[in-house]
Amino acid sequence: MVVVENVGKRFGSLEVLKSVSFRVEKGEVLTLLGPNGAGKSTLMRILTGILLPSTGVVWIDGVRMDSEPEQAKKRLGYLPEQTPFYPELAVEEYLRFVAAAKGVDPAIQKEKVQEVIQRCDLEEYRNRRMGTLSKGTLRRVGIAQAIVNDPSVLVLDEPTSGLDPSQALGFRELILALRPQTAIVLSTHLMIDASQLGTRVLFIHKGQILLEDTVEGLKKRFAERDVYQLRIRIKGQGETGDSILKGLLGIEGVQEAKAFPSADPYVWDLSVFTLPGWNPTSSFLPLLRDKNWDLLELHQKTMSLEEVFAQITMGPEEARIHGPKGGL
Repeated sequence: MVVVENVGKRFGSLEVLKSVSFRVEKGEVLTLLGPNGAGKSTLMRILTGILLPSTGVVWIDGVRMDSEPEQAKKRLGYLPEQTPFYPELAVEEYLRFVAAAKGVDPAIQKEKVQEVIQRCDLEEYRNRRMGTLSKGTLRRVGIAQAIVNDPSVLVLDEPTSGLDPSQALGFRELILALRPQTAIVLSTHLMIDASQLGTRVLFIHKGQILLEDTVEGLKKRFAERDVYQLRIRIKGQGETGDSILKGLLGIEGVQEAKAFPSADPYVWDLSVFTLPGWNPTSSFLPLLRDKNWDLLELHQKTMSLEEVFAQITMGPEEARIHGPKGGL
């Protein structure tokens, strides 16, 4: 597990981190989100012992990083944003070197290297020089070196940055496979990584934690209203878009509605914006019965993490103007 307690960092008069505290248990993925300059990279370097905090303490699996750095790092796996490698070494040579540097028992080094080669799908590259590998393959080598010592804690900095969609998908699957036996701290600027990998999201802005919650919890917390997408089939010729909207806007809790005709003149697509907590079963079904409409589809649209991020860092009014649009 990882425990970060009141960690702060100054570079001269510049305060980069301000009393940051959190913990990550085995089986959890804590995703760090924040704009450029928020302090994420500094925090990652403190977690891995590259930097010492100005104030506060970091524990890695119960070991203090400041007082016992060697023991703490033995329990740690780290994938930096730029994968370090020696271009003249073959993949297997490099992983054996890392295993030895991390103190893996010489009696099992060969076995552990073979295990991570298989786990990271590197068999066909084991004898290839690292200078000839693609970025996607190098990232897999990077995660292999991070887990060759069976760490109880993994720190991953922008793990899918620069990968094509297929490579990124494979990398996410690998991280998810590692989660049950590991506490993972992951820094990313990609909302899809936060949504698919994180069990919790921690927003950092100007060196401080603004908010910590689950992905779904954040979306619900910042949703000012719920949005429902519906598809209905009307009966007969009496209904128009205006009459459909009039019926919807007469329902308690509905703030706004839009109606879109389809290729079938009897089928309409509806967007219904409601107060949070609106219950479509009790609120909408009476209208369906009264109008003799058929309900073909009904689903709720949630806020995207991009929209949540904009609201947290800019505030709701500014986010409404400048925040990114669209869903995950």
